Order: sequence, then C-alpha cells, then structure tokens
Amino acid sequence: MYKLLIVDDEKHIADGLYRTFSSISNISLEVYRTYSAPDALKLFTHYRMDILITDIDMPVTSGLDLISEIKKRWPNCRTIILSGYSEFDYAQTALSYHCDFYILKSQGDEPLIDAVTECILRLERDSREKNWTKQLENELQRVRPMLQQTFLNNLLNSPPMPDSEMSRYIEDAQRLGLAFCRKKPFFLVGCRLDHPPLSGSSTELPSSLIEIHVIFQNCLTQQAVCTPVFTDDSQYLLWLIQSTTGEPADTFYAFINGSAENFHYCMRSREISLSLLLDPSPFSFGQFAAYGRKMLFLLRYRMGKNEEMVLSNTDFYATTPTTSDYERLLQMLQQLEFYLIHENTDDFLHLLESILHPPVPYGSEQQAFLLNNLKTLFLNAIYKGGRQNDFLESFRSMSIFYEPYEKDATSLSESLYRIGCWLMEAQDKEQALRYNRTLHTIHTYIREHLNEEITLTVLAEQVYLNPVYLSHIYKQLTGQKLGTYITSQRIERAKELLAEPQLKINEIGYQVGYESSPHFSRTFKKVVGITPAEYRKKFFVSGLQE
Repeated sequence: MYKLLIVDDEKHIADGLYRTFSSISNISLEVYRTYSAPDALKLFTHYRMDILITDIDMPVTSGLDLISEIKKRWPNCRTIILSGYSEFDYAQTALSYHCDFYILKSQGDEPLIDAVTECILRLERDSREKNWTKQLENELQRVRPMLQQTFLNNLLNSPPMPDSEMSRYIEDAQRLGLAFCRKKPFFLVGCRLDHPPLSGSSTELPSSLIEIHVIFQNCLTQQAVCTPVFTDDSQYLLWLIQSTTGEPADTFYAFINGSAENFHYCMRSREISLSLLLDPSPFSFGQFAAYGRKMLFLLRYRMGKNEEMVLSNTDFYATTPTTSDYERLLQMLQQLEFYLIHENTDDFLHLLESILHPPVPYGSEQQAFLLNNLKTLFLNAIYKGGRQNDFLESFRSMSIFYEPYEKDATSLSESLYRIGCWLMEAQDKEQALRYNRTLHTIHTYIREHLNEEITLTVLAEQVYLNPVYLSHIYKQLTGQKLGTYITSQRIERAKELLAEPQLKINEIGYQVGYESSPHFSRTFKKVVGITPAEYRKKFFVSGLQE
C-alpha cells in the first residue's frame, strides 16, 4: 500500500481530495492530509510518504519549498503540484524541482486521479529496477573474482603496454575491484605447488589454492595489498603486492621476505609442500606482463624439481640465456597459438618454419624449452579437436613424445613441422566440412519452405550462426547473395508448377512465396526474361517441355 499526503491551506480542498482518494477502491492508498507545509514536514519526519499533492501558494512555506525539503529527506517521493495559477513561470519552476505533474485546480479531479495512478506506476517501476539492480550487483559480486582473474591473465599475456594505455588499464582494474595504485611500485612473489591438486572443474579453483592465498594475505597483515593471479594449471600462483604504508622499496621488500618466511611455516604445519620465488625489483603496472612471464618461466623451467625451494630470489636463476631471449620465444609461441586457434594457415606455417629453423641456432636450454612447448601446444590442439585417433594413424611410427630430444634435434624439428602442417590441414578439412554442412542445411530449408517468408534471421537460426556472419560467409563460399539463391529457387519451382495447367498464375506465385501476383510476375520476368504467362504459353501450351 502506498501513502499519499495532501497539503493545501484551503481546508475544503484538502478535505475534498481526502474523501475522493479515500473512496477509490481500485487504488491501494493510505491517505493523509495537512493544511500547511510545516505540518507536512512533521509528518515526513516520522513517516515515509510515497506521493505528495501540494498547493503551490501557501503561507509561511510554499509548496515548492516543501518539495525541495522533502526531496532531501525522501528523494524517491513522487510529487504533484496542484495550483490555481496557469502562468508558464510557475510550471517551469515546478519542472526545475523535478515535480512529476503540474495540475490546475480548475481541471477537476480526473486529471489528479490519473496523475496519482501514474505516480504509483512509476513507483512500482522504480522498485522493479532497484530489485533488478540489486540482483545484478549480487551477480556481479559473485562473478567478480572470475572477471578479475580473466583481466589479470589477459594482462599477463599481453604485449608491452605503452604509457598512454596505462591509465585505461588501471581504471579497468579499479572497476573490477582491484585496488591498484598507479603511483606505487609493485613487487611480485611466485608460488609453485610441488604436489598440485587435481581440479574437478575447469571453472572452479581448488580449495587448497584459495586457502594458500588467504594465509599468505594474512601473513602480510594490513601493510600490503595482495592481489592473486591464478594460472590455468592450478600449480602456479603469482601475487602482485603493493605497500599500503608508503615505506621505501628496499624496506618493503624486506617486509615481504619476512612475511614469506612466516607463510612457509604455516604451510609446513598444514603439510602443504610449495616453493616460493621472490623478485627483488620493484616495477610499474605496465611492466607486469614482462615480470609475470619471467616469474612463471623461472618457476616452471629453472628452479628444478626440488621441493620446498623457499625464498629463492629471481636474481639467482636469471642467468644466461637472458630472460629477454625467453620473452621473445614466449611471444612467438603465443603468436603461433593464436594462428592455430584462428586457423590462419599461411601465417602459422611461416612462423613455425622460422621458429624451428632460426638464423642463429638455439642453445641447448632454449631448444629444450622451445621444443617441449611446441609438443604441449600441438598435443593440446590434438586433444581439444578430438583428433587422437587420426593423429596416431598418421604418425604411428613417430616417437617424438617419448624419444629424448637431444638424440636427434634435426629430425625432431622436421617431425614437429610435419605435425603442424597436418594440424592445419585437418582444421581446413573440418572447416570445409562445416561449411558444406551449413550450405546443405540452408539449401534444404529454403527448398522446403519456398511458400513461406524466408528471412536471414530464420536461416541463421537453422545453423546457429549470427545473421550478419551467415550472410558474409555464404557470399564468400558461393559467390552470390542468399537472396539471389532464394529467388532462383522460387523461380525454378515456379517453372515446374507452370507445367500444371489447372494452376492459376497467382496461385503459383503464392506457392513459391509471393503474396502479390504483380510482384511475382515482375520478379519472374526479371530473372527469366518473359512473364509467367508467356513462359507457360511458350513451353507448355503447345505441349513442348523446357
């Protein structure tokens, strides 16, 4: 039930309106009345009023001043001015106070009742929008950690960030609830689980990782903002750390180092075996991708398999070959994966060739790193595409996945290139098959529904594609527009029906999708060169067949 307050210093008007609205049965209202603005404000002190009807010209406090004061206390209250003045200045002032309606007393009760009814509808709409907004906020709150991780992982795999882009990325991070301060430096801590958990779902983080993050965050107390970056394989975890107190970088790094010691003791008490790696160098937000990729590389390939390598420093592992060499290789591998995913055959094979046969030979560590990553990349593509059986049949005699790469690096490179070519060829064949299946489905639907309206949207629904994309890909595959094909099929079917003398021209037009006989005749003549009647007379009346 909504509460309506009527305010007018003329008692007979206030009383009359009170009786009118109290007697309306189809509107759920609790009606109040006062005869002055100060009395109305007293009511608003103790009660919430949903709708206010007020006279504009009252002693002590005017209706506009009353509305101004009420909006401060109850901004959602709907307001209606009831005035004896029709001057434009009054109405304009009422609009500036965000009044819902300005009604003249001379107009009678009907416009006022309609205005109150509309105010109720607006209140209900506001309530629905608030509920929707609250639900949306709750949903965003639920998915915010996932959005944050997506943002951070995209940032980790992004190219170097120019200074001009940094502000935008910081703003995006803050919108996602990541408390980054652009002016303060970052430190990076990497964690490797020596016995990673088996994750049951690719969309959920293992509880052990969440526990590890919470404990590490508590070890840092309130002197640092600690943002986790979870990797896809549930074995590695990075922490972006900023100071909340503003102490010098070397002092803050010493604090991180000490906190990491406490964290390690906590993990040992829980029988969780992990290795930590700390980078002593502070860096800016725009350098996160470079520092993060270096940290993951050191965690994965340079720390070895020893367990609980605690409080190791990146400087110890960042020996030759230089990190920039691995940065370059990682970027090439990421670009290669991009070409593979997007089925860009020419660029993929060209880049693969340059990776496998560089102008300057790789060192043994770089070669091991590169070839093992290529194996992983290709195996992922094989399994994701469900091509295991085809692969085994095509490369039955190949031993690259169990023969040590040191034995024959040359043949291994050639084998990997062959596999890359095979993958792209398989993807091309699958794409051609998908396109053929799409064309077959569309053409079958068109032939079976010639008597109906055939829209691009309807056709797109048959093959689960976006209409714009379908139109583009159809033109690319067939060299003609979909509309041209539909018209050609309608005309071909019309030719067949014209052989049946019992069918009238307009009936034939209707059967092939033309509701207007003139439209059918015009289209037929445009395609065939003669009208349907001329076509029937030429080929069928004399008994001749086309």
